[in-house]
Amino acid sequence: MASNNSNNNNNSSTPNIKLEDIDFEFLPLIYDIIRSIEKELNEGSSVGQKAIHREQTEIPAKMQLLNDKFKKCREQLMKIEGIDITKEQQLKQLENLSKQLDMKRQLLTQYKNFSPIESSSQMHT
Repeated sequence: MASNNSNNNNNSSTPNIKLEDIDFEFLPLIYDIIRSIEKELNEGSSVGQKAIHREQTEIPAKMQLLNDKFKKCREQLMKIEGIDITKEQQLKQLENLSKQLDMKRQLLTQYKNFSPIESSSQMHT
């Protein structure tokens, strides 16, 4: 059921991505941007225009890297299998899987309680 829905999305030609495969490490980039801004503020008054100009070109480049990483994460999140399934569909799928699990547990219990020795002795009597 759910696999049919996930195959109908716009990204059906690309392989599904697992959540564990997505790189969500934004803090190092954010820290680097903040550190560059602080450096610019601290060195701005003491160092010449060349250092200020260098930092002013580094910060936008670092911001662009962060924006690109956000964009890539959004794109990858949309490729995760099941992302297009509604809450109601998920609840129905959960209910079906719970029923299957209960049925399998009952069958396992019956199998464990089944004694082949008793069955064969009953057949011979």
